[in-house]
Amino acid sequence: MLDPAGEPVIGATVRTKEKPTHGVVTDIDGKFVISVEKGNTLEVSYVGFNTESVVISGQNDIEIKMTENSQMLDDVVVIGYGVQKKSDVTGSVTSVGKERLSKLPVSNVLQAMQGATSGVTIQQSSSIPGDAPSTLVRGQNSINANSGPYVVVDGIPINNTGGSLADIAPNDIESIEILKDASATAIYGTNGANGVILVTTKRGKEGKAKVTYSGLW
Repeated sequence: MLDPAGEPVIGATVRTKEKPTHGVVTDIDGKFVISVEKGNTLEVSYVGFNTESVVISGQNDIEIKMTENSQMLDDVVVIGYGVQKKSDVTGSVTSVGKERLSKLPVSNVLQAMQGATSGVTIQQSSSIPGDAPSTLVRGQNSINANSGPYVVVDGIPINNTGGSLADIAPNDIESIEILKDASATAIYGTNGANGVILVTTKRGKEGKAKVTYSGLW
């Protein structure tokens, strides 16, 4: 059992179409052993790949190359302790797309997030120009301690370095994901107790160089 890159697929499910309960999984080398009758159909499935079907015509050794299913990958959310369907965690994960970030004429990304996500409160408590709004995920969690969310930019926490989301231009951000429930603590420990904001910035793309300009007046 191989993936498109020629690497073995570990843990893929192999079963017969005629007897769905009769099946095995591939080992660390992508190999499997199963007894089937001539003319039966083998069905191979794995998360993120299309289900492959092979009719057995008497051969003893077969090689199956799986193809990726990009649509299926969009419906899966990878978490710190496994994989869950997106429908199972929709209530705890909120996304802010680049369309909203690029269309609103704001200098602070937090202002673009106002009113875009449920369970996230963003308030401008200061009249000082350039001062960042305060952010709460699912309300005030402490009276004395800081209740602000943990901010991670491209995998790097910026809370401990004195930085904030106000330091990042909205046009430089690709997407924002907000983890709102206790499952965030499985990844970030106590730092995720007040919620986590994951920021992904834009990356360079292959092709010719292109210069763009965005201005307000």
